[in-house]
Amino acid sequence: MISLRMFRSATERRGWAETWRHLRNHWHKHRFYYAMISPLMVIMLILYAYPVLYSVYLSFTKFNYAEIDAVPTWIGIDNFIAFFQSKAGRQIIRNTFVFTFFVVAIETLLGLLLALALNRSFRGKGVARALILVPVMIAPVVVGYEWRWLFNDPYGLINFALVRLNIIDVPLSWITSANLSMPSLIIADVWYATPFIAIILVGGLQALPIEPYESAMIDGASTFQQFVYITLPLLRPVLLAALLIRTMDAFQTFDLVFILTYGGPGNTTEVLNTFTYKTGFLFFKLGYASTVAVTSLLLMILLSLILARVVRQVADI
Repeated sequence: MISLRMFRSATERRGWAETWRHLRNHWHKHRFYYAMISPLMVIMLILYAYPVLYSVYLSFTKFNYAEIDAVPTWIGIDNFIAFFQSKAGRQIIRNTFVFTFFVVAIETLLGLLLALALNRSFRGKGVARALILVPVMIAPVVVGYEWRWLFNDPYGLINFALVRLNIIDVPLSWITSANLSMPSLIIADVWYATPFIAIILVGGLQALPIEPYESAMIDGASTFQQFVYITLPLLRPVLLAALLIRTMDAFQTFDLVFILTYGGPGNTTEVLNTFTYKTGFLFFKLGYASTVAVTSLLLMILLSLILARVVRQVADI
């Protein structure tokens, strides 16, 4: 009598044989196309894979490029231990997650409201959709300098307006105050990135079928009920996709923080990417900078996997 183990073994052998046969047939059928893209793949590996792998190697070394005859010295995980045990390291990680959470949450909410408004019929809708793209077309560096001027203590337009409206008595130190620097960054990023989410959601709203809304109107459903029970469930895949893209982008922010606050005052607005730049290119500690960069990469991969799983689960509902 054939045992269950023997049956499973035979099944696995047939499965592997079938898989190998399928791969071999696929290769013979498409080998010309693979030959055409192979030079590009080699270039991509050189430009992307090698720097990443070398950074991973450097993260386990002590490498100060400012020293004479500097060479990487293997120290194992000492850099990672030092980074996670340091107060600055934990604060930088916390700042990155706090910034990412608030900007993504606010931008998603405002982007949804803006998309709902732009999806309605009104005069000048095409012009409004074009104007809303203006912030997205501006380089992040320009946005940083723009908001740096707006937040300027004595001469900034925001302080000027608040003082003239008698909301405040003296100008606020928006980007030099430990309490206001992070909110200032969040405000600037919300202005810059909200239109991106809004445009994605406008496309999603226009692709929704009209039949459920017609049935809801016949049944006497209000506008709010249509939004809660029809629009949101149907728009959920697009909304979660925009949320995933924006989260990854916000987590690796650099330009806006570097120009607007430079990570200060102190480390109150320092994020992983700006700290990596300062450590590597100002203090020349390439080993420690690579440790921070690898940590940022691992955290971003973990975050993306979690969000992608949530997206898949919600899409299956």
